[in-house]
Amino acid sequence: MAPYVPFSEIKARVSIKEAADWLGIAYKQSGETLRAQCPVNTGEKREMVITPAKGLFNCFGCRAGGDVISLVAHIKGVSMKDAAMMIHDKFMQPAPAASSKVLESPPTSSNVLDKIAARLAPEHQAVQSMGFPPDIAKALSVGFDARGYHRGLVAILLRNPDGSPAGFIGLEPGTKVKLPPKWET
Repeated sequence: MAPYVPFSEIKARVSIKEAADWLGIAYKQSGETLRAQCPVNTGEKREMVITPAKGLFNCFGCRAGGDVISLVAHIKGVSMKDAAMMIHDKFMQPAPAASSKVLESPPTSSNVLDKIAARLAPEHQAVQSMGFPPDIAKALSVGFDARGYHRGLVAILLRNPDGSPAGFIGLEPGTKVKLPPKWET
């Protein structure tokens, strides 16, 4: 199964100008827009318009247009999902941790975070293998995420100092976690 690609997070974190620079599009500033020769066709010199403030592009020659993901798909000649994967791999890869893969959740409301925490599986074998007994995992909002942003990872709810949900981190199953002595079994 192909990995989950967070389209909305990609659009929020990677500007269309950054993508244009990465793609090597030779543009010229024209007011608030960028004008360029579309690399896909051989039309006029300034037929592609990129509007960074709106995060959109339009090519009047080949009639293509859209957001940052559409731009990469158009120039690279790949599907939207493949384009999103390319952008994710180029701009959004987390720094590798010593022994685990860590993904931070996109910012969201505490109500949504509570709903996500409620669907995690604290009794899953992956959670147990990390050293969390099911009752402790449930109390700490730790569980295996079978279908969300941290799909295939053990998700741990992070809280603000006031106790409100702040986000999640996801750890690879099998990562050893050192629990305080009062929680160890």
